[in-house]
Amino acid sequence: MALHKLILRLDFEPNFEIVDSTGKILRLLHDRGEGKHWPDLGEVPEKHQVTGKNFSKDEGWLASISIDPVAISGYLESLEGIPLEKIGDSPPVQRLFKIVNLIRQKFSISNFKRTGLRFFLFEEITDMKNDTVREVFLTFFKKEMVKALHDSLGFITDCGMAFDGANDDGIQYHLKCGPYKKGEIERYLQELHSFCKNNDIFPYKPDSNTGLIIDIDFFEMDHQLHETVGFAKWCMPLIERAINMREALSEHILSCKRE
Repeated sequence: MALHKLILRLDFEPNFEIVDSTGKILRLLHDRGEGKHWPDLGEVPEKHQVTGKNFSKDEGWLASISIDPVAISGYLESLEGIPLEKIGDSPPVQRLFKIVNLIRQKFSISNFKRTGLRFFLFEEITDMKNDTVREVFLTFFKKEMVKALHDSLGFITDCGMAFDGANDDGIQYHLKCGPYKKGEIERYLQELHSFCKNNDIFPYKPDSNTGLIIDIDFFEMDHQLHETVGFAKWCMPLIERAINMREALSEHILSCKRE
């Protein structure tokens, strides 16, 4: 399974030093990689917000970072996708994490109202096409309910499941999963699609073998993460949980098909 989109966001109480430091933050972004890490810099004065973007035409990814007085947020969109097990080794992900750390350290931000990490995963399931995965998902619901929907509304073309929960570490999650519908990757990677179109890149490979889409959002509320502790350290247990969940879900779908 590949990660095609990653979103991170850290919310905190208003930091008034950031209000007066947009120039310093722009310089900090510019100096990363001698200006190559975040070549497209911008500012939204009315929000005291600084933004940075980087589009790799050769590697097919787009990364974005945004800093304002109440939040640090960023995302990565990737055409090829990044193996979930190798997120920490991905250069654009490393750059995002490093900027988060630098801003936290420079402005002494350690108390957070909410910290979140969200994964969008697209999975090819062995010997299963889109329609087959949909039929398997429909077996997760009672036949009477499926029939009632079919009889009253018409043929079911898509379905999915959503779960909210929390683990013993205080990390909450919101999980949505379901059969992949042809063309969905373009909808999820809208901005990258626009960049590719403007650079004459045909952005997407045929996706007929993609069977499953998983959207999982991990978040922690009202907690402390000292600025000397790297953001990656907070993220790694969540990546492990996502890997375990992915494997368990894929195996369950395959076992339902075998039955």
